[in-house]
Amino acid sequence: MRDTIIPHLNVEQFRTRWEEEHDKTECAMRKIITRLNIEHFRRKLAGERNETKRSTLLRLLADEETNLASLMNLPKRMKCA
Repeated sequence: MRDTIIPHLNVEQFRTRWEEEHDKTECAMRKIITRLNIEHFRRKLAGERNETKRSTLLRLLADEETNLASLMNLPKRMKCA
């Protein structure tokens, strides 16, 4: 067994680190899901002939692209992959 030094964190330090890691993970997951939604709507749009459905898909695609742009412009402390 290796000797590892584990720094002692008080409750507030632990909570802060946990929240930072949680924020990064949540942000990364939201980006992945948003990108997958964009791909999905583009594929559906390519084969759709019904104008009502195309209109809905275009709106959904625009919404997801706006969401992704917002996620890419988060404050520095929440930057993620």
